[in-house]
Amino acid sequence: MLTPEYLTRIVESTQEKVSEVNAYLVARIARRIKELFESTGKVDISPSSISDINKQIAAGGVYEDVQSEIEKKLPGIQREVKRAFYDAAGKISYDNAVFTKKVVEIEQEQGNLLDIDLPKATKLERIGIPEDASKLNMTPKEIRVLESAYRRTNGEIYNLTRTCAGEAQRDFIEACDRAFFLVKRGVSIDTAIMDAINEVASKGITTVHYGRRNDSIESAIARAVRTGVNQANGDIVLTRCAEMGVNHVLVSQHVGARVTKSDDYTNHSLWQGKVYRVDWSNPALSQYEPTPQEIQENSSSFSFLDKIKGFFRSKSDNGKYQDFIAECGYGQMLGICGINCRHSFGAFYPGVNINTNETIDKEANEEKYNLEQKQRGMEREIRKTKRVKNAIEASGLEGEEFADRIREINRLIKAQTESYNSFCAEHADKGIKPINWRLKVAKVEGISNS
Repeated sequence: MLTPEYLTRIVESTQEKVSEVNAYLVARIARRIKELFESTGKVDISPSSISDINKQIAAGGVYEDVQSEIEKKLPGIQREVKRAFYDAAGKISYDNAVFTKKVVEIEQEQGNLLDIDLPKATKLERIGIPEDASKLNMTPKEIRVLESAYRRTNGEIYNLTRTCAGEAQRDFIEACDRAFFLVKRGVSIDTAIMDAINEVASKGITTVHYGRRNDSIESAIARAVRTGVNQANGDIVLTRCAEMGVNHVLVSQHVGARVTKSDDYTNHSLWQGKVYRVDWSNPALSQYEPTPQEIQENSSSFSFLDKIKGFFRSKSDNGKYQDFIAECGYGQMLGICGINCRHSFGAFYPGVNINTNETIDKEANEEKYNLEQKQRGMEREIRKTKRVKNAIEASGLEGEEFADRIREINRLIKAQTESYNSFCAEHADKGIKPINWRLKVAKVEGISNS
């Protein structure tokens, strides 16, 4: 099954691509802010420069900048998303093949399922990313599930990026108004412009309102990809379970699982690491059951699935295991494989497979969860400060106030990074380690953020 570590790493390349877009767009807005107040090569804020018509003209330029950059970068982002999906699909397909081979061989030793001839898992599934779904050892229905999840995630990313131009335009207008407001109250022009740029860069380009916070474009897209990949994983596993009559699944576990005040599926620490019964009479699972037409599709390479389905379905656990849907909330926004969840699950055959997961201490799990939440917060603050530095440097401002501000930011970055590393070192025994890629902000036109 897909591990929590894998589901963390799977979005790295996509997030890096999106970070480049965010950094570029913030830098463009910074330049536009300065240009609005620049006349004959001199920066000067006056009522005429901040007039509504001039603001709207400049804001229109921001909108066009953002739209143009998104259109150029979106194909590259989507390529990274596809790589993530197909990399995961290869692992899922291989796991399915290994599971099937193991349980069938054990049953054949007992004199059962002697007429089953299983295909071999391909080398490609073990070591590489297939060029297309036809290279996977998956049934036609499983491939359709994969491609549907990929299209759904791509559609979500397209919708997220569409909001960027409008958000950037609003941020630009608010920043210009802030600069004018500060100058009217005696703040120097350069300081006012840098403060306005600081405000834009601190937020970055936001796309969605998630809970009580606005998320940056890279956070929103990373969450969409991780969730999309994991939901594809869950749907493919359940499809294979339905095709071959498997009645149980084993859920992954990790220290630091989501903790809530509820005793239901939203509290992931309660249900992780256990075996669950899949109740195929539940209407929520009907979509995974193969139709007669789909069984016919499998009649060549995957005919073994229908042959063993009746045998597997006849096995009963005598009520030993809890219901998967009810306990883990599969299909729910905050349940297993829901938003940003790093749990996954795989097919399980009682009496053949063994659940080797050891019980995770409740207090240790909650402590790790809280430490990871604090670590993510520190990482966001470091990225924010680096974005501010990039934006101010890219604005084209000069002079002593500019140099002072950059020195101040450099000191802050150093202090934040030292604090972050100290925090990780202090809690290394709890599994808290520095994650350098989470501290990166893309360079803008050769400007380093080191």
